[in-house]
Amino acid sequence: MPGIPSGASTSIGAITPDGLRSGYAHVAIDTGTVDEKGVPVYVGAEIVLGALGAAEFTVLDPKGSPIPAQEVRMLGVGLLGNGELTWGGCFDPCGCVSKKTGVDGRVRFDNMKTGSLSVKALHSFSGVTDVANGSVTITHEGETAYGILRFAGVGAVEVTTISPGPSLQIYGGDYALTSQVFENDHIYTCDLVSKVSASGHFVLNGTKTTVAGVNVGPVSVSATNVFVGLTPITDKGVLKAHGDVLPLKIQWTDARPGELSGHVLLPDGVTPAGAGVELRADGPLPDVTVYSFGAGEYKFAKILVPGAYTLTVRDPATGGVTQSRIQIGINQSVVQDIRLKGRGKVTVHVADSNKAPLDTAFVTLTEVEFPKRVFQGVIHTADAGAT
Repeated sequence: MPGIPSGASTSIGAITPDGLRSGYAHVAIDTGTVDEKGVPVYVGAEIVLGALGAAEFTVLDPKGSPIPAQEVRMLGVGLLGNGELTWGGCFDPCGCVSKKTGVDGRVRFDNMKTGSLSVKALHSFSGVTDVANGSVTITHEGETAYGILRFAGVGAVEVTTISPGPSLQIYGGDYALTSQVFENDHIYTCDLVSKVSASGHFVLNGTKTTVAGVNVGPVSVSATNVFVGLTPITDKGVLKAHGDVLPLKIQWTDARPGELSGHVLLPDGVTPAGAGVELRADGPLPDVTVYSFGAGEYKFAKILVPGAYTLTVRDPATGGVTQSRIQIGINQSVVQDIRLKGRGKVTVHVADSNKAPLDTAFVTLTEVEFPKRVFQGVIHTADAGAT
């Protein structure tokens, strides 16, 4: 190969006419070796062509029986216009090159390069697409690597709705079932993904709703009823085998909201604080705020779902504050009068170990309870150790 400077380094590649085998060598010109015309030549440029083997897959149904005439597609392997294979030339997530299994459920791919080969198969069970994936690794010339593709299949889910109790019945609502569903976006995904696979209406407490054609794998169900203040508990499970029926239930809990009202009183516990006092309830529902009116009356609308709330009260007129914990029950009306905290004076004396007043000191006073304010003061000589 004339025209390459002496001492240059380069790569030499070779490929067979069928395009199946290729190889490369990295070499440099040896200035000490020349041809009959005095041109430096390559020495020791040995190219080893890649090895070829085969991959054989057996495709089985959920019961372990071979599936004949099943299409199996190779991933990442494309097909050129002249029929030659090209590795890395496939951009279809479902595969580009395919073969079908024989009567024994087997399919064979010959003249495969060494390395990993992944395949995918799609099969319909009762109109529902299932996916089987497999891969093998070919390590040396002439090797046949064997793999198995087995479909998991489909089953059914039986959903039962259960009311909170005899005094409160559920007579209908909407459910949503999440399970493994086939998705092909033609770019990245050609497989089973977890998403809502079925939805609809249920009627009457205790009634069973059966959803057929659910892919084997994890399943969950949730429900809503916009007409009653109830909270459904999402149930989940695993559909383990083809043809199984997975029982799930929606156990409703009574979450009807309660009501909170009362009066805001000044620190004496008798005098109404008046209008404009801010009351904020933090709990299952955050930051619900109302203001007192008239003679200190306050009232939260019936929106406080059951649970514990922190009630923070601030009076802008007097500066009075307080905070308390209140429990709201199911469909409960709670009457709670609130007493603002009063204010007082704290005198601090600072002395040394001999109980003699200090001439100068810094004092910090921190409230232990709400509002946990911090006060700071300085003792001077004229204060006789007190502030």
